Amino acid sequence: MCCFNDLYTASVLREKYPQVALLGWTPLKIGTFLSSKLLIGTGKTQRQKAQIREKSFVRLMNHSIGSRNLHNSLIDPNNRSTIDLLTPQELYEEYPRVLLLDWTAARIGLFLHSKLLIGINHGAGRSSLIARPSFVELIELANSNLDSMKVYT
Repeated sequence: MCCFNDLYTASVLREKYPQVALLGWTPLKIGTFLSSKLLIGTGKTQRQKAQIREKSFVRLMNHSIGSRNLHNSLIDPNNRSTIDLLTPQELYEEYPRVLLLDWTAARIGLFLHSKLLIGINHGAGRSSLIARPSFVELIELANSNLDSMKVYT
């Protein structure tokens, strides 16, 4: 019997949900999402691989799919003023508290490449552009994950 709150390794979740391969999610990236508070689970130890709660994985996957559906309506590469677009470095500088989530400008770029953010991915060596609303949504997702992990008395 399967429970939606079961814990699985990144490899098992990737096998269970093969559509994430289309999003470019590898076990390494999934581990990065876990350490960036985008997934709920237990960290890697010497004896055990990181374990991820299936429910949080599906939630992040649905977030990514929802972002893809909005992407074409929000982003016009010829018109930067259509929506507020910033580089990963600009977002990192404007929202310095994301460091508490273990986010860096490089990780923000990885989130765009992994289709967790809406924007224009220019590839290696060139700055990508990210829609501010999608970045704020991803912060809210991480914050709600942190809230769900709180211990209440």
